[in-house]
Amino acid sequence: MQELNSLRKRVAELEQEAAQYRQMRDRSLAGEERFRSIFDNSLDAILLTMPTGEIISANRAAQSLLGMSEEEICRGGRAGMVVEDEAMAAAIEAREKTGKWRGSLTYRRKDGSTFPVEVSSNVFEGPAGRTMTILIFRDMREQRRAEEGLRESEERFRLFMDNSPTIAWIKDGHGRYVYLSKSCEGRFGVRLEDWIGKTDAELWPPEIAGNFRKNDLAALEGGSPVEVVEHYVNADGSRSHWLISKFPFCASGKPYVAGIGLDITEQKKAEDELKSYREQLEALVKQRTQELENKTHILEELNAATRALLRQREEDRKEMEDRFVANVKNLILPYAEKMKRTHLDERQQSYLGIMETHFNEIMSPLMKTMQQRNLTPTESQVASLIKDGKTTKEIAAIMGVATSSIDTHRKSIRRKLGLNNMKANLQSHLQSIGI
Repeated sequence: MQELNSLRKRVAELEQEAAQYRQMRDRSLAGEERFRSIFDNSLDAILLTMPTGEIISANRAAQSLLGMSEEEICRGGRAGMVVEDEAMAAAIEAREKTGKWRGSLTYRRKDGSTFPVEVSSNVFEGPAGRTMTILIFRDMREQRRAEEGLRESEERFRLFMDNSPTIAWIKDGHGRYVYLSKSCEGRFGVRLEDWIGKTDAELWPPEIAGNFRKNDLAALEGGSPVEVVEHYVNADGSRSHWLISKFPFCASGKPYVAGIGLDITEQKKAEDELKSYREQLEALVKQRTQELENKTHILEELNAATRALLRQREEDRKEMEDRFVANVKNLILPYAEKMKRTHLDERQQSYLGIMETHFNEIMSPLMKTMQQRNLTPTESQVASLIKDGKTTKEIAAIMGVATSSIDTHRKSIRRKLGLNNMKANLQSHLQSIGI
């Protein structure tokens, strides 16, 4: 009975151990399945190797990268895959010491072409307690091409800037120099190794350095290019003027500001001279303009005085002419008419006719104004006597005619002067129009 109980107990223990084994097996299988799923579906190229370097498995990404099936990869082994045996040996040695390794190797594809890879290696314990190595590698061809392109671009940039007539430099976000073009070194007699890592405050006078930093920050903080004129101190102590274009950029997540400068010292000098000359010319023009204005004012005053004198002379001349005509008409011609009616001999009559002819010739230009009014000679004589203040009776007596005849002439004169049906004084009107 005791043996039976012991047997039953042992059976129960075995069943319990079997159940635990099945659980462990199931967990192991599940873990292997999960590992295999991750292994096969990983985007990274992965190889599983033995400690000796023998390849025992390759995922799909590795097969695609190497251009071989998993069987071909495993059959080829390490020798068929790795070109640098020395590098692989160093990797194995490092892995044995630390269990990890990371570095670069050159792999060979099925078609014989080679390509660089970056490899990370880790040792782990696989199924059945076997020590295995997992190799995760990344194709470095694109990166190498990018790096090579970057180096070529940098070289082209350096060649361009070193041979450009402009100066160029690059500073980090703190204002420390990281690059100087050869033209910049030559222009200021400096070397990159003497400037690199230094700020403008360590290289230039405070006033100049402060202005440089202010303009650098304007580009960095504004996030866009700025164009400024900056002043530099030359080796001989003189100053030069530069048109500087500054622009910000980022590299590896760090801010930088670059500058390209063109020497405009001679242009600035010329501009200052074109400016000085312009100011002198403007001052001279202003002076000459003032002089002309003064002369013009004087001339205007002289012209006004001259016009006043001429006007006065004309008035005096007209007054003399009017007085002369009036005197001839009033003091001479009436008596000449009376003399005609006296008993004169033939010689006297001839002398009197000559006198009348000459008087008429003298008065002819002076009577032009009257003739322009379409007045007859008799009407002109009557108008002149009216202007001089003579009455109708006095005029009739002077001219030896009836007063009714003078009234008829007065009416004709008023009509020709446009004074009909108007109460205007004939004497005043004749005086106002210069008859």
